[in-house]
Amino acid sequence: SIIFQMGLVTLLFLLPVAAAWPDGAPCVPTTFESMNPLEAVEHQGGLMLSEPPYEIETEQTCYWRGQPIAFTLQGKNESVWFKGFAIQPLEYNNGQNGRRVGRLLRLDDNGSWQYQCFRFKDQATHSHNQRKKHMKIWWRNDDDESRTVQFVATVVHSQKRFWVKSVLSKPIPPCRQQRDFGPYTPPMPSPPPAVKSFKMEADREFGNFFINEAIPGDKGDGFPTTVNNNPSPSFAANFQQQAEQERQREIERARSEQRRREMERDRLQRERERAAAEQEREDRERQRAEANEARHRAESERRARIQADRARVEQEQRERAEQQRAQQLQLQQQRQLQQQQQPVRQRNQGSFRQTQTTFAAQQATLAPRQPFISTNNGVCADIDPPSRCIPWAQYCQASTYMHQYCRRTCHFC
Repeated sequence: SIIFQMGLVTLLFLLPVAAAWPDGAPCVPTTFESMNPLEAVEHQGGLMLSEPPYEIETEQTCYWRGQPIAFTLQGKNESVWFKGFAIQPLEYNNGQNGRRVGRLLRLDDNGSWQYQCFRFKDQATHSHNQRKKHMKIWWRNDDDESRTVQFVATVVHSQKRFWVKSVLSKPIPPCRQQRDFGPYTPPMPSPPPAVKSFKMEADREFGNFFINEAIPGDKGDGFPTTVNNNPSPSFAANFQQQAEQERQREIERARSEQRRREMERDRLQRERERAAAEQEREDRERQRAEANEARHRAESERRARIQADRARVEQEQRERAEQQRAQQLQLQQQRQLQQQQQPVRQRNQGSFRQTQTTFAAQQATLAPRQPFISTNNGVCADIDPPSRCIPWAQYCQASTYMHQYCRRTCHFC
């Protein structure tokens, strides 16, 4: 009834104003659509219209349907940080942004961001108000890939310094239409639409309760154009009891939402701690495995060196033994040859003496004795002719006859 609506309006105005959002932007329609921190009175006076010191860098210049791409919200240099943000993938058409496109994905263990509304996956906000320098998120479009998308962000540096929907990425077209959007310069920030404080306070306290139905957007829409002269009676006690019950339900829902967020934050913290512990355990195991492998490798190398040294020593010993055996065999063969030649030499010497005696007798009989040719004049010559000296040249050293009559043939002069 109208009386109930007017009473509810009065109750809403009496509710305390909520604080800023250290755990992320709330899931209420006005904040969801405007991405404006001015929804919270603590941020009043902090709107910045200068060039933002932040940027959104994408890892790809175009996208394919069903394939995720990564983008990073960061400062333009490493000294720039931020505490809060709200980011959405919006359709881009000739410099204007339309409705949200695709969905955001979490492909790592980064717990510093969360979905602004868990039932939707096309917006993200911070999960704590600590300083951040980089925020990496993935996006994927599973629908029709005919629209160009642009990532639009509101970035909060501090309570009195923020940029509303002024941090823009380069537009990302579908790859089947265009591989690169081309040169793009983000426009300078412009003032966002004014925030309706009535709706702001209602959203902050009651979420979606009667936002589009019981509470009109303009102040004048909440009053009747005609007056009923015969209104139905209503009792203040029943009305107050009903309003109090509704208020308690809304407070309980807000507390439940806060508990849910705290549980989600605790869960993410436990996951981060578990991931860190798992990583530490894997690092220890890897270091232990590397140490064992290095020890085994050193032991294998040592054994290989020992085996190589042993093989080299054995080879040298075998070579020396072979040389000694070859020398012994050569000595044995020489001794055997000497033993075999000794009787032959003795026989040859005896035969030579006999032949020498016979030859000398023949010489004495066949040829007259010729006088010895003196070598005083420096001439060396044989007494016997060459036909006699040359055949018996082998007996030069053993025959006195050859020494006297064949001096030139025997090279005695």
